[in-house]
Amino acid sequence: MESSCASSVTISEVGSKFVQHYYEVLQHQPQLAHRFYTASSTIIRVDDDSTETASDISVQ
Repeated sequence: MESSCASSVTISEVGSKFVQHYYEVLQHQPQLAHRFYTASSTIIRVDDDSTETASDISVQ
């Protein structure tokens, strides 16, 4: 799909900035991490290999 507006930002740069921002939030404001997810998102917890919906973990 071609965009009608020109951009000099690459997909890689967008991804890099997203990851940087994501980990800054996790480190400095972990209570806001739920904002990166929707109710249909999934997350894998490294500590016990379980998979939960984001809505399951946002209420804890």
